[in-house]
Amino acid sequence: MATFDRRLDKDGKYVYRARVRRKGYALQVATFHKLSDARKWAQVTEATMLEGRHFKNNGSKEPHAC
Repeated sequence: MATFDRRLDKDGKYVYRARVRRKGYALQVATFHKLSDARKWAQVTEATMLEGRHFKNNGSKEPHAC
């Protein structure tokens, strides 16, 4: 599930922080200048996790035995 926060940058401009949390995967966080970019990143990140193509999980999910 993705959540979005609007924050003030050092320059006084707003930035958007996207967080994606899925069971069995590490928390993924990224910052963007546009909310639409943050939403697109979160959607792609969630999709790769669901499809099993996301490998940044620090070993928290074991591979399937064949």
